[in-house]
Parts: sequence; structure tokens; C-alpha cells
Amino acid sequence: MAFNIVRAESDFPGERSRLCRHRDVVQVLKGNKGTQKIKGISLDTSELSRQIHLKSDAFAMMDGLRFLNFYHYDAFAMMDGSSKEKILHLPPTGLEYLPNELRYLRWDGFPSKSLPPSFRAEHLVKLDLWGSKLVKLWTGVKDVGNLRKIDLTQSYYLTELPDLSMAKILVCLQLENCPSLTEVPSSLQYLDKLEEINLLGCKNLRSFPMLYSKVLRKLAISPCLDLTTCPTISQNMESLELRKFQSKKFHNQLLASCNVFI
Repeated sequence: MAFNIVRAESDFPGERSRLCRHRDVVQVLKGNKGTQKIKGISLDTSELSRQIHLKSDAFAMMDGLRFLNFYHYDAFAMMDGSSKEKILHLPPTGLEYLPNELRYLRWDGFPSKSLPPSFRAEHLVKLDLWGSKLVKLWTGVKDVGNLRKIDLTQSYYLTELPDLSMAKILVCLQLENCPSLTEVPSSLQYLDKLEEINLLGCKNLRSFPMLYSKVLRKLAISPCLDLTTCPTISQNMESLELRKFQSKKFHNQLLASCNVFI
């Protein structure tokens, strides 16, 4: 019913409010036929029959886009290379533009080294770039006051995180298996709404800031052989996972400040 209502909006996919059929999505993106009428795009890339090469300005005409969801039903298959033919590709220069109205951005296997510099992200609530090619998210400080969740799991090339001091209501930070990441920004200590941080598999992590969030419930760090800075841990912690710490003193300091160890 909902699909028929959307199709009835226009015979041309680029003139509809939502796109979810992969043929319509591909037609609009490859032909740069998007318009400001499009509010949401959802695409299961496993449905693609071949590689799709997008232009760097594929979203330039979609100023009204609020929901962008490029997902793969089996993200692990995408990561191990068995679904390489079903990936959205960009030019070497990366993505030049994303609409500033975006609230939700999920792009499994995001192929750019960073988000576009012009993307303000001020309305963004959830950022999910699982398995991305990111080296960094962005440069400088952005007013991301609506951002509640960041998931960069399996972003193997990620070397740094930006200053997140403006992400005042950030609840969840997922950085599992980001082996190139060496430090977590000190701005995290100012985020008092943080409830969950996952750094499992960040094996080259060397520094970690003090954490003053009183609502932090879950913290996972492993393996971190070179980590020497010990964060202050909330007494409300429910789950703490530590593995392969070189310093027993560091390990014991963390355990002593928690109620539960898993």
C-alpha cells in the first residue's frame, strides 16, 4: 500500500518522496536525476547485479534528503570480498556533497576517505558507516548537537576521530575493529550522556581520555598492549571488557572502579 502511494506521486522516480526499489535508486543516482522532493532512499546493495559507479556529486540536487540507507543484508560477506560486485563505488576524489538535512546516514562499505567538507551534519542523529574506507570523518569541529550514535565498526583505515565536543547528547560510540586508530579524542571526557563505547580490536590504541559520564554502562577495550592512560570509570558501569593489557596495574585500576566485569 505505502509503495503504491509513493509510486503514485510521479512516474519519474526522482520526483518521488521515497525510493526503495533498487532499480529506481540506481536510475536516479547513476543519472544524477535526484531532486529536492526526495526525502528518503533505502537500498539493499545485495540486490545489485553489478558494480554501480556513482558520480561525486550524485546527491547534489537532493537538498531535502533526510534518510539515506545503503545496507547489505550480509555485511560480513561484503567485507570478506565475496560481494565485491555489489558495492557502490565513487571516483578517487570521493564524495563531494551530502545534503545538510540528513538525519540518518547508513552506508555499509562507505567508499570515501572522509565525509564531504561541506557536510555540516547539524541535523544528523545516527551515523552508521560500517566497513568504511574512512581515514577520518571530518576536519575541525562540527555542530553535531543532535548526534546520538556513531558506528564506524570495521573501518580498517580510520586513523583519527574529530573533536566531538559538540556532540552533547552522544549515547553510543562503536569503533570495533578499527586497527589503525591510535587515540580517542580528549573531547570524549565532556560528553556526559555517553552510555556505551566499544573499542574491541583497536589493537594500536595508545591513549584514552578520562571519562566523566555518570551514565556510562558499557566499555570494551581489547587488545591494547600499548595503552598506558587509565580512564576514570563510572560507578554505574555494568559491563567492562579488557584483554591483553600489558600493565597489570592499569588493568587492576579499571577493575577496581567497576561493579561488574564480563
